[in-house]
Amino acid sequence: MSNFILGPEITSGQEATIHTVIGRPELLAKHYKEHHFEQPLKVTIMASATSPDPCIAWPLDRITDRYGRTIGIIMPRFTNTVPLCMVYNPHHRVHRTPQFTWEYLLVTGMNLARVVATVHRTGYVIGDVSDNNILVNRTANAYVIDADSFQVTTRYGLVLHCRVGTTPYVPPELQTADLTGTTRSVHHDNFGLAVIIYKLLMEGTHPYAGIYKGIGKTPSIADNIMSGTWVGSRSGIIEQPVTAPPFHKLPLNLRAAFERCFTLGHHAPERRPPAEEWAALLNAAHRTLTTCRSNPYHKYTNEQLFCPWCSEQRRHGYDPFPKPSSTYTQWKEYLCTL
Repeated sequence: MSNFILGPEITSGQEATIHTVIGRPELLAKHYKEHHFEQPLKVTIMASATSPDPCIAWPLDRITDRYGRTIGIIMPRFTNTVPLCMVYNPHHRVHRTPQFTWEYLLVTGMNLARVVATVHRTGYVIGDVSDNNILVNRTANAYVIDADSFQVTTRYGLVLHCRVGTTPYVPPELQTADLTGTTRSVHHDNFGLAVIIYKLLMEGTHPYAGIYKGIGKTPSIADNIMSGTWVGSRSGIIEQPVTAPPFHKLPLNLRAAFERCFTLGHHAPERRPPAEEWAALLNAAHRTLTTCRSNPYHKYTNEQLFCPWCSEQRRHGYDPFPKPSSTYTQWKEYLCTL
């Protein structure tokens, strides 16, 4: 381990605190609050390996105590970024990243899929694929953080597990599993990736959340994931929220990919599109984008005869991708009507 001096605490979570590193503004230090027997071996292996992608907060070195025990890691710091929810949530986007059009959201998904594909090609599994672990910059580059929670398999076949998961991104077959000792696969990652891409393209709405049309108590997102009930289900038990753009406005090949993931993949996880395929599909959609004549911040694929965002503006009374000169007033007025 190199000599690093921890600076002030930036943030604190349940498992660790994050600090600056004195004299190294490009780095951060993660100091563990709790210790698990697998963690020292995992971060030692990762720190001795090359990061699969520069957009991953890969462990660069260990932090040790005076007895040589691992108590944290040194990792890259990604500056000028925002959490993923700040770009797909229109309420936050209008303030934090007003230049983000639907094209930016499409490219963010494509870039994220490429990073995930690189992780999978190098033999790792992310495990906890969720928007909590993704940052985005102003050029739509996606950065994956919390890499020390990845699942790592040693050269001798020992699996060092990802011990955590975020319920709305956990696939149906793992919803009731004890994740601390469950061996994950890329098929599990592919489910969480598809949920994130869906939220990017559908104004932050979750594919398993919507208006419940059934009988009895409204099921939770976890309940819907376990039963395979999503807004594209033929059962029609849940409908899209009023704030979501119509699902049929997405390009046909993207709709088909979501169908494969959430319907066919419900009982056959291997049917879920892999990250490489998502990257290719989103890239293909990007090449077909056109610009609205009324608002240059309205981007949509050429499968649509008319601008879907102008339609959303007429339907809801607010513009999901307003020109930068537009004010926040329309959003405040709209939210008061919900």
